[in-house]
Amino acid sequence: MEPPQVVVGLWEGHNVGVDVCFYISDDGLTLTKNLDCSLSEDSEHSFDLGADLGGIDENGQPCSFELRYGEEVTIDQDRNSFRASIVEPPGSSVTLSFSGELVGEVASGTAQREEGGSFCRAGWGASPSSECDDAARDTCLNLLDCCRAILVNPVFFQSCQSVADACDERRCQELLDGYPQCEPAPEP
Repeated sequence: MEPPQVVVGLWEGHNVGVDVCFYISDDGLTLTKNLDCSLSEDSEHSFDLGADLGGIDENGQPCSFELRYGEEVTIDQDRNSFRASIVEPPGSSVTLSFSGELVGEVASGTAQREEGGSFCRAGWGASPSSECDDAARDTCLNLLDCCRAILVNPVFFQSCQSVADACDERRCQELLDGYPQCEPAPEP
């Protein structure tokens, strides 16, 4: 059985309090460093995550941390998953870990900063990055307007907003097509 194929290139995710990016190599075998994956500085990273009060500590309280990595991380081809663990700075007692799973055009996972008995853990989600041209922007804004008008549940709205924020015209149109109440009125 052949392992599932992964979408190569830049992946990004922007969720409440957690931003993430990682870059899948052209051969689909590793997360590899790339200048496009940088949340806060002009450096190359194979993955970069910022949890601004988007993590939860051992006491269930919001916490923050950053996690950047510039080395290659192998993607387990049988499971379409990856994991990296780093001691930062070298010789310290701070351990950072980043793991995830790829399923089609969706990735999700966890990141953690641990020092002694304390930790800060954050969940993340990402999808392949796409160029946001005018057509994609218009379609995704229409989707966002539709979601504002019909979705009352905050969880469903956040899910809709994350698709719109990715600015992928095809994905926005697919979701918009799923909401018949948002179809434009026929012209007289």
